[in-house]
Amino acid sequence: MIENNIEELLHIYEQTMYTDTDFNPDAVLPKGGFEKKILVLVNASDMNAENEILLGKMLAACGFQINDYYVVLGNAFNVIALVTHFQPETVLLFDLPLQSAAFNSFKEKNKPFRFGGIKWLLCDSLTAVSGNPALKSALWTSGLKILFNIN
Repeated sequence: MIENNIEELLHIYEQTMYTDTDFNPDAVLPKGGFEKKILVLVNASDMNAENEILLGKMLAACGFQINDYYVVLGNAFNVIALVTHFQPETVLLFDLPLQSAAFNSFKEKNKPFRFGGIKWLLCDSLTAVSGNPALKSALWTSGLKILFNIN
């Protein structure tokens, strides 16, 4: 019987297990700063002027300014690539699934969780949140307040 030394095996987990070969980091134009390492990924088809204002107000209510976070328009195919590229501490996904060919996660919306050393929050689309007071309240009370430890 061969005994495995855990130190000898740990190095395999330091390697990237999945990369999106179609991802071009030079094509990504984040808006804002990244001082607090918060990455806000919004479905590209959901972003308009009204939703941008709503997002700014929500993040301001959490105590953040535009220089604290990046807002990036994304699609379902590049979430993992964007997170790998930016290396955030916190990720908010608005109407984007945390799934790929190599990873599948079915987490509840508005319920923060930790994965891979990153805090995550899956959210409804900004359009749905703006038009539905119950969704807006759930995002605030069950999601953002808990994620950012707001009293």
